[in-house]
Amino acid sequence: MKKLLLIGILLCFIVENSICQSVNVKISGRVSDLENGNPLVGATVLLESSKTGIKTEFEGNFFINLETGNTYNLLISNMGYQTKFIEGVKPTRTDNQPINISLQHESANLENVVICGAGRRESNASIYASQKNSSAISDAISAESIRKSPDRNTGEVLRRVSGASVQ
Repeated sequence: MKKLLLIGILLCFIVENSICQSVNVKISGRVSDLENGNPLVGATVLLESSKTGIKTEFEGNFFINLETGNTYNLLISNMGYQTKFIEGVKPTRTDNQPINISLQHESANLENVVICGAGRRESNASIYASQKNSSAISDAISAESIRKSPDRNTGEVLRRVSGASVQ
């Protein structure tokens, strides 16, 4: 009788443990533009509770692992679009429907964007780096090259620049 009771208690404990145990499940979804339905590449899907998140892939899809038994709030954002807040995402073990999200364009317009940059252009390496990264074809002479050149004046130095003519 004691063995039967012990087996019964052990069985109840195992069943309760397997039912109450939280399991990670994969939640999927798609983020798109509300007006034309195009996927939004690189939109951020953020878990509000943990401040961790992911970016959408090329087709606007995202996949995130969540624990069952918890309720999550998602914060979806993308540059140029209004942020969307989704409450009460509760993952289950069996039936997790994809979360489809459409973001609306933000009506605020930027007035000006100013990008400033500075570089030190005295050495040969900095000149080569700026030429390599430039979208236009350019040529330059560094202060280091001018010091090392046998030229006597600025006109002679400028003759070494390709495409430049000195009269």
